[in-house]
Amino acid sequence: MATITGPLRRTLRVPANALLAFVALYFVVLTAVLTLYGGWTTPDLYLPGLFLIAIVLGRGRRFVADWLPFLGLLLGYESLRSAVDVINTQVHWATLANVDTFLGFGVSPTHRLQDWFYRPGVNPLNVSVAIVYLLHFVAPVGLAFALWLRDRRAYWRFTSALLLVSFAGYFTFLAFPAAPPWMAAQRGYLPAVHTVIPDTLSQIVHPGLVAFAWSNVGSNAVAPFPSLHAAWPMIVALALATYTKARLGRWRWLLFLYPAFVGFAVIYGGEHYLIDVLAGYAYAVAAFLAVEWIAAWMARRGAERTEEPLHDELDGRATSPVSVHAGPHPPAPSPDAAGEGE
Repeated sequence: MATITGPLRRTLRVPANALLAFVALYFVVLTAVLTLYGGWTTPDLYLPGLFLIAIVLGRGRRFVADWLPFLGLLLGYESLRSAVDVINTQVHWATLANVDTFLGFGVSPTHRLQDWFYRPGVNPLNVSVAIVYLLHFVAPVGLAFALWLRDRRAYWRFTSALLLVSFAGYFTFLAFPAAPPWMAAQRGYLPAVHTVIPDTLSQIVHPGLVAFAWSNVGSNAVAPFPSLHAAWPMIVALALATYTKARLGRWRWLLFLYPAFVGFAVIYGGEHYLIDVLAGYAYAVAAFLAVEWIAAWMARRGAERTEEPLHDELDGRATSPVSVHAGPHPPAPSPDAAGEGE
């Protein structure tokens, strides 16, 4: 049960599951509206509704204090990422293509998947791939808000892992800007690649809106390695598997179908190489484990500091000239003490 702590707290108590269902519905509806009308599912567009929910729950100030650092750093990362090709113009056009061709035993995994599965137009596979690509920001921000409602410590750990993997990715992009499959194909380093995701979205909404969003919303065409489209879903799955361990039990492995399908989607869609996706998974696991280790270390240090004053107090009592006796009977007086009392 989530209790309203604002002005309505005497009359309104919201069941936790109902609250989470309402938040999920908000994300679904807003994502559908943004997709159909050619918008882009960036975190700032979800912020007003989340802020209103926090205000109704009487947690508006805490929302501002907790979310401004996360969103500020996240949007700062997006701005930095979009400038990578300006800072470092030495683009690696063929390196990743050659690695992926080696991993695919002479044929890049993108071409294998498109040869097996690609059909032009709006069909269930292409639409599913486009939708899961659009959820890049939606799923992490939605989970972050759900964690914030129920456990702020888990929220901070989760968002810290997202930021850590994002900035680790940024410095890799900066040191190693590279061409994704569709761009390498345009330059002749690979055979032709179908751009599944923008082509599909252009048939669902106005093509001009898709082209504008694709080109102007925090994009950088030469930042495929590592794939943060693979890394963020992996952190989502790791967080859910960790924080819902008692509830899901052995079924937690099903959560990893999400990052697996995203990996398939970005390779099939020509947005990333297989090596990009594998690197994204590795970065995500490393970032998540690092944050969990730091959180556990800080918790141990906090517990030790809490115990220190008590230990000091007990040590002081032990060295005091006043003895402490346990048991119901007082100690017998010494003969000298008895003589003085007569």
